Amino acid sequence: DLAFFYPMRAWEELEAKIAALPQFDPNVVAFRRRYVSAAVECELDKQGRILIPPSLREHADLEKDVLWAGMGQTAELWSKARWKQAQQMNDAELASFKTAIAEQFRL
Repeated sequence: DLAFFYPMRAWEELEAKIAALPQFDPNVVAFRRRYVSAAVECELDKQGRILIPPSLREHADLEKDVLWAGMGQTAELWSKARWKQAQQMNDAELASFKTAIAEQFRL
C-alpha cells in the first residue's frame, strides 16, 4: 500500500462527502473502516518535514527511499520499490490504459 496525504481543507471536504453516503451500505462501511479510520493528523518538525507515524510507515513499507507523487489536491507517499512496481504495465495493460484515458478525457 501507500500513504495518502490531504491538506486539512481537502480532507474535510472528503469527510463531508463520505458523511453524506448511505450509512449501512456495505461498501461505504468497508471504505470508512479501511480508509477513514486509519487517518491521522501528521505534525511538522522544525525543518518543515512531515512526521509520519510508525504505523503508517509500516503500512506503506516506507523505509529509506521514498518519493512523493503529487495528485492535484492530494499527494501520495510511496516506497521507491513499490512505486516502480506500480508504474509497470505490459503492452495489453498500456493499450487498455490509453483507451480508458482517451475515453475519460474524450480525446
